[in-house]
Amino acid sequence: MTLFEDRGYQDEAIERAVASLKANGGYALFMEQRTGKTLPACRIVLRIKPQRLLIVCPKIAERDIWQKAVADHQLDKGREVEIISMDTIRNKKERRRLKKRWQPDFVVADELHNFKDRNSKRSRALRSIARKARYRLGLTGTPQESGLEDYWAQFDFVDPKLFGDWDDFKARYLRMGGWFSKKVIGYRNADRFSKLLRTRSFRVLLEDVKPVKTKIEKDNLIRFDLRESRSIYNKMEKEFIAELNKKVRVKKLQADGSYEFVWEKKKVVATRVITQAMKLHQITSGFIFDEDSVVHRFGDEKLEQAGALLLELHDRPVVFFVRFLPELYRLGRLARRLGRKVTYISGSHKDYVSGTPFDVAIVQIRSGVAIDLAYAEEAVMYSWTHSHLTHDQARFRIRSYHGIRARYHYLIARGTIDEQLRTTVVDKVSFASLVLDTYRRK
Repeated sequence: MTLFEDRGYQDEAIERAVASLKANGGYALFMEQRTGKTLPACRIVLRIKPQRLLIVCPKIAERDIWQKAVADHQLDKGREVEIISMDTIRNKKERRRLKKRWQPDFVVADELHNFKDRNSKRSRALRSIARKARYRLGLTGTPQESGLEDYWAQFDFVDPKLFGDWDDFKARYLRMGGWFSKKVIGYRNADRFSKLLRTRSFRVLLEDVKPVKTKIEKDNLIRFDLRESRSIYNKMEKEFIAELNKKVRVKKLQADGSYEFVWEKKKVVATRVITQAMKLHQITSGFIFDEDSVVHRFGDEKLEQAGALLLELHDRPVVFFVRFLPELYRLGRLARRLGRKVTYISGSHKDYVSGTPFDVAIVQIRSGVAIDLAYAEEAVMYSWTHSHLTHDQARFRIRSYHGIRARYHYLIARGTIDEQLRTTVVDKVSFASLVLDTYRRK
């Protein structure tokens, strides 16, 4: 069964991309998740007929998506093909090999938005590798997170001539202010920007192309109170310190210059507001990392809510999204105790085949951006990052199109950063600003 009755938009995407690649060398397919970017990309490659094709993608997509696509469409017939992860290109030796010895003439960048930070190593590496390539194709459903500034690095890959260098782009389209005029405070020439953008990109929205409206039920917000974790949370919130019940042996200097070993309660200190925010988020899940990355557990409030929800959804495929690995394993043990079969999906767990059935899938949220989880009938946001792009992509991965069965559940500790985090991803506000504003009001 095909996902959509009419995939004419894919044919249009292919024709536009091929024309632009031949004329300008670059194009971007801004096609939302589940509308099918891989098929058009493969057909574009077959139409262009490069000799050396480089595909840069998230690590989890190497096997599940691109190796399969290369085999299915015979992209390696008569040409050399390499598939590498977006983090591999940060390796200096690998980057030198690709640029100077292998020299691809066609570069496909999957999930292009991951390269939007112009100063990041992965972004600079991709752009330097692609600079000498004759053809460049970018794929993403979520090109923008903050504003127009998100597009510059992406199009410095796709077609560097379109917007010029960063200083030209900034002068033409951005209004700068704040400290040393380094903060984007507004935009200019938006019509001109949009007109140029459309010449090198093709946008497809899911709502525009799916044949039947899928009813998506209102998010189920499961709120609960912290009990054993509340005192630890409050101290971290007010004093930037988490004082744990566990005692550790500490070497203390005495007045006479000698040392004495004493047992003191373990303390975890946050040195910055953003670090504090991450620690607070960990505490709502009943654990915290110390300065040595050791996990300390002390509360089960959120885990208990997850267990109650699993019992309620006992006969339905469920996917849990988590931010931290300790949550992944705690949830896994809980689900198995309740008689559920568990599938882990993270950077360390690569066995899941995209789109296949599962009972309970537990996904580290940043690892689930390139896989098909539509088999799930329920999704639980156990914890999530402040990035609305990552959050939106996670939601897209479980959307169903052939029945009315898409539900999302959020586990939110009352009066905690859980509430702020949901505000950032739903209302798409700056998490840093939200946290700092909250901090100033205290």
